[in-house]
Amino acid sequence: MWILFGVASGVFTVVSLILGARKKNITWSTLCALGFTALTMLAEYGMVNAWVLEESWASLMDVVPTMRTALTIYVILAIVLNTAALLLSRFLTKP
Repeated sequence: MWILFGVASGVFTVVSLILGARKKNITWSTLCALGFTALTMLAEYGMVNAWVLEESWASLMDVVPTMRTALTIYVILAIVLNTAALLLSRFLTKP
């Protein structure tokens, strides 16, 4: 499920950048992008929680260190790109 949320976040981020460059309203696409970013993080946390309840320590030791780095980069990139889309939209719509 977290993969679907991550893909949706990426799609909405690209839509925000495209709409921002075309001087369109990007409020909803940016909100959806950041919302799906949060849902991705919650789904990932839920997966780790299930592994803890099952006491699957090998899974945790394999996945968590790598995913922490990947998810940190993912969240920072999502925030930066959506902020760039908002700023692009604001600067292009000024008369």
